[in-house]
Amino acid sequence: STAAARIPVGADGQVLTARSSAAQGVDYETPSGGGGSMPTATEPGQIVASNAAGTAYSVVGQLFYSQAGDTLSSIEGECGSACTYIVQDPQTITLSANHTLAANVNLQFLNGGVWTVNGAFTLTVPGRLSATLNQHFAGSATLSFGALESLVPVEWFGAVGDCSTNDAPAIQATIGALSSGQALLQARCYATASAISITKSAVGIQGTQFGTPTPGYGASFHEGSYILMSSASADIIDLTGTSGTYLAWNVLRDFSVSRSVQPTGTAKGISRSYVCGSILEHLSSDDSVYGFYSTAVPTCGNGHISHLQADWGIDFSYTGSGTYYGFYYETSGSAPLDSEKADNLTAINQAGSGITTYGVEDHGSLPSDLTVTRLETAGVTYGADVTYTGGSTTGPRVADIFFYDSVMDNVSGACFSTHSVSNPSGGAITISRGWCNSSSGSPYGADIESSSGITISQIQFQGTFTTAAIQANSSSNLSISDNQIQSSAAAIALNATSSSGIIGNRVTGGYWGGSGSGTLISLSASSLNAVAGNRLNGSASIGISFGSSSNNNPASSLNTIDPTSITTPISDSGTGNASTVPTATSSVQGIMRPDNTTCTVSAGVLTCTGSGGSTSGLFGPIISVPSLSSLGMAT
Repeated sequence: STAAARIPVGADGQVLTARSSAAQGVDYETPSGGGGSMPTATEPGQIVASNAAGTAYSVVGQLFYSQAGDTLSSIEGECGSACTYIVQDPQTITLSANHTLAANVNLQFLNGGVWTVNGAFTLTVPGRLSATLNQHFAGSATLSFGALESLVPVEWFGAVGDCSTNDAPAIQATIGALSSGQALLQARCYATASAISITKSAVGIQGTQFGTPTPGYGASFHEGSYILMSSASADIIDLTGTSGTYLAWNVLRDFSVSRSVQPTGTAKGISRSYVCGSILEHLSSDDSVYGFYSTAVPTCGNGHISHLQADWGIDFSYTGSGTYYGFYYETSGSAPLDSEKADNLTAINQAGSGITTYGVEDHGSLPSDLTVTRLETAGVTYGADVTYTGGSTTGPRVADIFFYDSVMDNVSGACFSTHSVSNPSGGAITISRGWCNSSSGSPYGADIESSSGITISQIQFQGTFTTAAIQANSSSNLSISDNQIQSSAAAIALNATSSSGIIGNRVTGGYWGGSGSGTLISLSASSLNAVAGNRLNGSASIGISFGSSSNNNPASSLNTIDPTSITTPISDSGTGNASTVPTATSSVQGIMRPDNTTCTVSAGVLTCTGSGGSTSGLFGPIISVPSLSSLGMAT
């Protein structure tokens, strides 16, 4: 049309747009009452806006809308300085070589704006990028974003998140486009059929919500950000470096991974190999053979894992047998160090008793440098196990592994176990503070096999242990101290074990419905062990037993044993064991309470009388106190 059109008087910052296709080709003239003539555009895609209410319009500098026929060259030509190019329609870009978009070009994608980039090359976009939560990139070429883009939604590359469409290619493309930062998952279910691979440092995945429900609490598993694998054998996420080039500073946070079928083979939920300083927080890995698999994962300073959960049987029941691990550490000559700091780990077996499950397994030829704080398990076979497989029979084989504040409920095998672990100078494994509860028929609370340098202290053991709450076979240099043991059978059993200490434990026999006919502390073919300061009560036939081949185990006379419910306080078939039982005339003078009350031992009972009042049986029904001279003190 050749009809004249008037420029309206705008408010501050308004934009002029055509009202309909019929407005194409119209002329503009200066309006009355303010405004001004339409300025002349210098580049395609420019827009005009009013400078202020009632004033003239002018071209908005460095802001361009996409036009048909735009190319990378024309876009860069429009932007003499920092500019924003707004993609409002689908565009196809064909690369004939690798290309880096000018850094002063910032891209903004509106709904419907898509770049399909084709060619066997890489397009690098170093500038700022903003877009809606829709697909904005497609094609055969590789996209690479600069460091300015550190959180990229997987929807930009076509992820649907409907729990059905295979979103693995879109998630993989998002990770491939990042130079650093995380691929962002919404609170949706992203179905995958193949592993997602991360082979670049400082690149990871972040969700918006994490959580695996506990049955009976009404939470839905599908409310958070999670990846659902349809393959029984494929890994879900792999972070993989090499022994020569470790990945570094990868972050995974706030999402869950699961699978829709029972896992087989070596299926891993989240796997890390040769990764330095990685951070894993608020993650759940469900229904994998290895929930979290790690080898060669040094902390490199601030790396850590925290608030992670591994589960089995979340969405379906398991059939057959098999062995499954919540947190698995594998070491070898080329991957010598765990060097892991782990906090708040949880492993729950809801798949039934037909499978064998481990909460934490540290396994290999060089297990070392692992600290786990607040491990919680429920229904697993073994809570935490360390197994040395290197074959060496001399020198330290394991060092600096710590388990603190563990809580293990309904364990059917053993809460803690070690196999062939050795450090003759001590310091191999420390297990301290926590709670261990067995399921019916569980043989052990802690099982120490052919190991040395193990410390177990301040653990509360409760349950129907059929063998012993703590058992050690062919071991040495153990420290078993300050534990509280409530067992239906034996509390502590040493077999062919030497140079160890059973010190200051509090033991209650006949607990959890046991018959109370067993031995609370037994040493069989064991020598040079100190058994001292333990308090034994409850029901039992024998308090402490030294077998015929158990010799030179000193200081047993320092134990407190209740004769009213323990038939034989001490049974000694060996030689050189200090096993004197207090008699009715045993006494010691000179023990003073802080209030100057005099204390004596008579008939095995500690009695204190004097200005501070009378207290009888202050430390239990029976106590044996050695003479001061036997302790090397002046009378």
